[in-house]
Parts: sequence; C-alpha cells; structure tokens
Amino acid sequence: MQRARCLIVIGASAGGIEPLGKIIQGVPADLPAAICAVVHIPPTRDSLIDQVIGRRAQLPTRKAYSGMKLEEGRVYVAPPDRHLWVDDGRLRLLYGPKENGLRPAIDPTFRSAASAYGSSVVGVLLSGMHDDGVVGLRIVREKEGVAIVQDPTEADFPYLPLRALEENEIDHVCKVADMIPLLVQLAHERSQRMVRSKMKPVPIETEKEEVAREKQEFAEGGAPGTATGLTCPDCGGAIWEFDKEGVLQFRCHVGHVYSSDSFVDEQAKTVEMAMWTALRALEEKEMLLKRLASRARDRGAELSVRQFETAAEAVAEKIGLIRRAIDAAYPPSNKAEPAILPAASVEEA
Repeated sequence: MQRARCLIVIGASAGGIEPLGKIIQGVPADLPAAICAVVHIPPTRDSLIDQVIGRRAQLPTRKAYSGMKLEEGRVYVAPPDRHLWVDDGRLRLLYGPKENGLRPAIDPTFRSAASAYGSSVVGVLLSGMHDDGVVGLRIVREKEGVAIVQDPTEADFPYLPLRALEENEIDHVCKVADMIPLLVQLAHERSQRMVRSKMKPVPIETEKEEVAREKQEFAEGGAPGTATGLTCPDCGGAIWEFDKEGVLQFRCHVGHVYSSDSFVDEQAKTVEMAMWTALRALEEKEMLLKRLASRARDRGAELSVRQFETAAEAVAEKIGLIRRAIDAAYPPSNKAEPAILPAASVEEA
C-alpha cells in the first residue's frame, strides 16, 4: 500500500460512535487518505470500537499500535488508555499524562497530525459532552489543514461541536451524510497537492522535553506560565495557566493538561470524591463509637456508654450535614439522556 499523502483525523466523544461508524462505512475503498480515529473510551476495558465502526466498511479498520505505517485506504483507531500520536508517517502510542482528564485524548492526535502533515491534514470533531479536541482543531487549521465539525443540530451531544465553533474558525459545518462526500473530495485535493508542513514533524519526546524545560526554568527562578495557586486534580502538583493558540489551558509540571472546561469538570470530580470520602469516614467513626458504647454497656461502664453515645450523636449530625450537601449539589434528574452508543452496538463496544 502507498504511504498516506493525506491524513483525516476524527475525534468523537459521547454520541460520536454512531456518526463515526457512518463515516467509516460510507467512504470508498480507494480513498487516497489514511484515517485516524480517537474515541473517548474507559481505560479499564478492552475496546471493540474498531470492529463496530468497521463491520460494513470498505476500508480495513483496526486498532493502532506503535510503529504502524500510515497507509492510504486504512483506518486506525486509538486503543484504550493510550494517546495516538502521528510521527512523520508512522503512529506511536503514548502512555503520557492525561489531557483534559482523558487518555486517549483528541488534542494530542490533532496536534501531532497537524505538525506532521501540515495542509494535508483534515480534522473532524463529532458529537461530545466536553471540549477535548477544540485546541487541536485550531492547530490543524493554523497549519493550513481543514477543520470540520458535525452540525450541532444533528449531534446527540452538541456541546463539543458548539465549543469548536465558538473557539475556532471552522471551514465546514455539516451533517454526517454531507460530510462523507466532502471528505472524499478533500482527500483527493489534499493528496494531489502533497503539501507538507514547513516545520519538522514533532519528535515524540518534544512535549516531555517541554515539561522538563519548564521545570528547569522554574528551578532557576523563571516562570513557565502564570501561577494559579491551584493544584492538579490528577496528581496534586502545582497548576500553571497558559495561553495556547489563543485558548486558555492549565498544566502541571508532570504534564497533565486541561482546557478551562475540563479543569472545572475534574475539580468537580475531586470535590465530589472528597465529599464521599468524608461521608465514608464519618459513618465508619459512628459505627465504631456505637460498637464501643455497646461493649461498655456489656461491662456496666455507664460513664463510657454516655461518652461514646454522645460522640456518636455528634458524628451523626455531621453525617446529616454532608448528606444534605451532596443532595443539594447533585439533585436527581428526570431528564432522559440520549444513548452514547447505538443500541445494537452497546455490548460490542
């Protein structure tokens, strides 16, 4: 097979598997481009997404692995818990810091694809609940690639396409049915031009080296960004604020990266975990005090019984406060949410 002269990178989150499958199944076998797909999937389960989206496709569809050559007429799907990185005609799988609380994340694939393929890359964002991929799509366009988003009115979860439209200049906004012939047309145009980025492809160590350089600058008295006084939800390290391509981002010294939306989301998860941890600790303390009171009663030690029971009552009041706070922060919802996967594919993916 011929080395890919054009690269189509597609990012999908909640509600994105069905439109992704339609795209993969709709493009012809002679597509003069390679396709890389990144879907947000849990890291703890084996994924069959490549089989789900490729079951009726004309293009061979498989999970990516490090060292694979990017060939025309092939679809490469990011596996769970690895970032998919494009490195001058080959793929790399990275167990790097999470970005936007995710691994695989869309942004690293878009960034590396834009650097490696320049104006011969086409970036596509589909349905999703968060904004992972928005910054990466901006970089695709700044490298003279093409930026496409799914029509928000069609997306099950329109937030991601809307955020992309809000933050970026988008070349095409279209429904999936119209996206298929557009991608075929762009693949032919971009592969014929064979225009590569003037910049060298980003080496796989670059982002690690950037983090290391920032650490060294900090040790020598410099500032890698704007100090926030906040801590990283993933590792507890100091968080710095950066203006990346005109979009606000947050990063710790380890390399965890967050957009403004994902940083708020991850902080909210940290708060929720702290509340449940506090509730669990208090309930265990109440159980212990009641057990000690019972044993003291068996011994006839009434003074100890009263002390333990009084302490247990005080803890019970704190438990009630925490439970009311949780109920207020996370009220029940009667709103039905759209399914993330098509019904026929839930078990398989």
